[in-house]
Amino acid sequence: MGNLKIRRTLKRMIHAYNKDTEGTVSIEFVLWLPVFLLFILVTADLSLVFTRQSNQWSISHETARILSRHGMTAADAQDYVENQARFSGYTPKVEIEVTDSDVTVIIIAKAQKMAPFGTLGFALGNTITTKVKQTLEPI
Repeated sequence: MGNLKIRRTLKRMIHAYNKDTEGTVSIEFVLWLPVFLLFILVTADLSLVFTRQSNQWSISHETARILSRHGMTAADAQDYVENQARFSGYTPKVEIEVTDSDVTVIIIAKAQKMAPFGTLGFALGNTITTKVKQTLEPI
């Protein structure tokens, strides 16, 4: 009879253990937290890269348009682009080329500076280049 009593007690304990779900949410949360954090960081990096590259394109386009209409000198344009393209204390490399027929504005930024969390390093390469070329208007 003692053996039967032990079996019943064990069955009740196993049944109670199987019904007890306390802590399972905590364990699932701990397991999924790194995935969610990585997703948030990748999203933040992508957003910053797209925003900063779009901003650089706008600056390049506006500067090339002004230069093509003889609105400023190449030196003034260089200073203007460097000031406008600066973000988070980082100033990208700026190249301005003025020929007899056209104007080219190039902004070259380090990809790791544009994506501060570094989650996109495998996909971005070393630099992100924005280049706008505009025909020089006659005087």
